[in-house]
Amino acid sequence: MGETVNAAGRDGQSRLDEPVIDLTDPAFEDVAEPRWFSEIRLRAARRVLWLRRLWSAHSYNDERLLAISHSEVDRALAPRAETSEAELDFYRCDERAAALTAQLATLARRPEDVRLEHLTAVLRLSPPETALFTLTLAAAADPGMARVFGYLLDSTEAADPTLWLAATLFELPAEPGPGPDSALVRWLLAEPVVSGRDAFAWSSGWRADPLLLPALVGCSPASGSLAAPGWHQRPRRRAAARSGAAPGGGGRRRRIRAPARSGR
Repeated sequence: MGETVNAAGRDGQSRLDEPVIDLTDPAFEDVAEPRWFSEIRLRAARRVLWLRRLWSAHSYNDERLLAISHSEVDRALAPRAETSEAELDFYRCDERAAALTAQLATLARRPEDVRLEHLTAVLRLSPPETALFTLTLAAAADPGMARVFGYLLDSTEAADPTLWLAATLFELPAEPGPGPDSALVRWLLAEPVVSGRDAFAWSSGWRADPLLLPALVGCSPASGSLAAPGWHQRPRRRAAARSGAAPGGGGRRRRIRAPARSGR
């Protein structure tokens, strides 16, 4: 497990420079809900409580009639450090938020999801890339999560996760986000929803390659269950991967071996 060997090139010859993410290893055991998904669910639930507190604190009469309220503008113009401290204080003092924080602490003591840990180590994903990638997986695995993300982004409809949302939920320090040469793009794990100069903006949505779900989540998007039995199968690679072309160039590809069907 964790080796980088024997990836076949287009000519059928073995390539030593191409990671093979082998998820058929017996160490990759099924669980009712992946640890990373549980963390996203708890962090999102806690953030929802904070946003509802903010949204309920209207300071102006009749501002509910405005598309962009006065209170919303005030919050956007408040010092970032002050807002962050108020949020952390809320998480400590609010009973429900504190309970979610305690659950997150308990979850942190559980072993990491071996599939995700193996992939992030071999492909060298940074913390922001890993956070964003797990959000895209959650949205692909459970359509309801896309509506949760839309709610967290103060949108009127379901939304794809953004780098800003990943940094906010996982309390990551401000640092450059994934760009065209990031591991997420090079290995076809996820990609921006939009193209052009805004593709890698903090507000741009991202989507995971849905063909990774059987290997990393163990479910069918259509099943609505993260533990749908017998849904592990080998994901097909995109045409770009089959042809050896990757967005970052160099002909590097990712190949992921998913566990075989169990016959259940």
